[in-house]
Amino acid sequence: MENNQFIKELWQSVKRIISLNVDNAKLSMAEKLTLFSTAVAFYFVAMLLGVIVVFFVSMAMCHLLTQVMEPHYVYLLMAAFYLLLLVVVYVMKNILFLNPISRFVSKLLLTPPQDRNE
Repeated sequence: MENNQFIKELWQSVKRIISLNVDNAKLSMAEKLTLFSTAVAFYFVAMLLGVIVVFFVSMAMCHLLTQVMEPHYVYLLMAAFYLLLLVVVYVMKNILFLNPISRFVSKLLLTPPQDRNE
């Protein structure tokens, strides 16, 4: 009788531990998804605002350069500058995009949760 009661209590404890670990995994995943979503949203808004700033700076530069050059040459020069910038970004895509994103995701997913009681 005593042995049977011990097995029941042991089984209840194992079920409780498994349940708590599953709940912990769910909460950890929710936290990590929240951090990831926040980062994506922040960088999307930052990039959108950056594009708007670059657009207005480009228009100002074009306006200034039209005082010393023909307007069609100014716009071709600006297009060539952005084409050169596109080539540089393409060549450095691993350094600029792949490495930071993979570092962020691996740090987010692979670091163990910190104990908040310490």
